[in-house]
Amino acid sequence: MKEVKTRVCPKCGEEKPLTEEFWPKNCSKKNGLERYCIKCKKEYDVEYYQKNKEKILFKQRKYYSENTLRCLQANKKHYEKNKDIIYLKSLKYKHDHLLLTRQYRNNWIIRNPEKNEMIIKASRKKRIKNIDVHYVRSLIHQMGIDRIDITPEMIELKRVQIQLFRTLKQFKKEEAA
Repeated sequence: MKEVKTRVCPKCGEEKPLTEEFWPKNCSKKNGLERYCIKCKKEYDVEYYQKNKEKILFKQRKYYSENTLRCLQANKKHYEKNKDIIYLKSLKYKHDHLLLTRQYRNNWIIRNPEKNEMIIKASRKKRIKNIDVHYVRSLIHQMGIDRIDITPEMIELKRVQIQLFRTLKQFKKEEAA
C-alpha cells in the first residue's frame, strides 16, 4: 500500500495529507506548496487584506494606470476564453438575486421619484426616436390588437409607416419655411 505523506500546519496544528487539496500552491517553495494549510492561508490573506487595504488598492490602481492597455487586453482575452462560463454565472447571479434587485430598485424609486421620472421620460424619448420594437408594439396594441396577435411583420410595417409619417412631416416643415 502507498504511504501518503502528511504535514502539520504550524498555525492550526492539524495534520493533513501533503496534496494541493489541503495545501495551496507556491512555486517558490521547495515542494511547490505553501507553508500553511488552505484554511489558515485564506484566514491570513483576509486578515492581511483588511490591515493593508489602502496600500493594496493603491498598488492596483497604480499598476492599472501604468498598464491600462495591457490590462484591457488581458481582460478581453479572459472574457473571450471564458465567455460561456461568465454568461452562465451572470444568469445564476440574476436568478439568485432577483428579489433583492427588485427590492433595491423599488426602494430607489421611492427615494428618488424625480430622477426616476426623468429616466423614464428619457427612455421613452429614445424608444420613440429610434422606433423601438416595444414602442411600436405598444402603438399597435393601442389600436385594439391583442399583444399575442402582433407579428414581426406587423411591427415592421408600422415602423415603416412611422418613418414615412416623420419624413412627410419634416418635408412639410421645410416647405413651409
